[in-house]
Amino acid sequence: MEPLAGSGSETDRDVTRTALRTIHGHLTETNLALYNAPAVRVHGGKAIELARAVAAVDPENPVPKRNLANALLRLADAELRMADYQSADEHYRESMTIREALLAASPKKRRGTAATSR
Repeated sequence: MEPLAGSGSETDRDVTRTALRTIHGHLTETNLALYNAPAVRVHGGKAIELARAVAAVDPENPVPKRNLANALLRLADAELRMADYQSADEHYRESMTIREALLAASPKKRRGTAATSR
C-alpha cells in the first residue's frame, strides 16, 4: 500500500495535534471526575499546548483560535471545580480575550462579504 500523498506534511501534523488536543481534553474531564488534580493539570495543559501549536501555524484562521479558547475554558472550568481560583481566573481571562478578538474580527468579515455580494 502506498503512503498517502502529503503524509508528513504540516497539515497532517495539525490534524494529529488537533486529535491529541481532543484526547487530552477528554482526559482532563475524566481525571476531574476521578478527583485527580495533578492529571487534570497535565492533560489540560497539554491540550492548551497543542491548541496553541495549531493556532500558530495559521494565525488568520479563526477555527484553531476558537479551539484554543475552548481548551482554555475547559481547563478553567476544571480548575474552578478544584478550587484553584487563581489559575481558573487566568485561563478564563485568556479564553475571553481570544473570543473577544474573534468577535471583533467577525463583523468586519460579514460586512466585507455583504458588500461584495451586492
